[in-house]
Amino acid sequence: MRFSLFLSVVIFIQSLYGFNFHSGCKSGNLGLLSQTICSDRELSTLWSSIQDLLFVAKSRTSDSEKIIWNQEAWLRRLREDCGYGGRFCLREHLKSRIVELRQRIDRPKRITPATQRMHHSAYSPTSENHFPYQVKTHYPIRVKKDALSQSPLPRFELIRRLKNMEYTIEGKRYRLYNGRYHNSAEYAYVDFGRLLTSGDMDGDGDTDYVVTVYFNGGGSGIFPYLFVVFQDKGTFFSSLPASLPDRSKIDSATIRDSKIVLSLIEPGPNDPGCCPSLHRTRIYRVIGQELSLIY
Repeated sequence: MRFSLFLSVVIFIQSLYGFNFHSGCKSGNLGLLSQTICSDRELSTLWSSIQDLLFVAKSRTSDSEKIIWNQEAWLRRLREDCGYGGRFCLREHLKSRIVELRQRIDRPKRITPATQRMHHSAYSPTSENHFPYQVKTHYPIRVKKDALSQSPLPRFELIRRLKNMEYTIEGKRYRLYNGRYHNSAEYAYVDFGRLLTSGDMDGDGDTDYVVTVYFNGGGSGIFPYLFVVFQDKGTFFSSLPASLPDRSKIDSATIRDSKIVLSLIEPGPNDPGCCPSLHRTRIYRVIGQELSLIY
């Protein structure tokens, strides 16, 4: 009886002060999930592995702030998807995060040629391939090798221009600088995602571009948008966007007959938030000034 009472007191103190059954488990920003994760041997081991991988990832990049931003976004997604601690959901998210961090660490560093360093200094040389909210965008997409070679601009100059444009989301215009617009006073966080593919979308003979941009309005939701960036005699301007399905992965992107054909992997009705499994093809075209889903 006394032992049971003592154990209850210990558990109560742990819940108040964030202590845990496994000394190697640091609760970090887990919030209400810390008790579930740190009191479970398997989950706490996975969480400790994530902490170790984060340390290595930070030591191997010059932009540790991006790693921290990415981790905070992932934690928000974890809390949103797993609520108050569904064990299966937590385990799948933790395992997925470990794989993601290992891929980031193993990714070879890009070496910028000396002749291009002045141009690259305006933006992060690796950032065109990923976005801080890595949960949604770290998955590779299949793009034909010649799809981006149609542009007369060098790739680094093209990416620089796409990341320093004005994009309209939910009726408001956001001017990105180096791929970002972050305004905590407005609760607006807009980030350039990636260049998906290119082709002639309006029949004028100029190369147009299909890109993704991500919007966060201050909550836990991170919403992807698909834009067409038109080119008219060297001037770039964007269409109004189409929203993409939440938690989906882009598998491939092509332009056919002035239409965008996206192959997506979307969450099925019984899929956990981390692991969509439903393969779908969606087709978009520009109607007026707005990119619209037509199939």
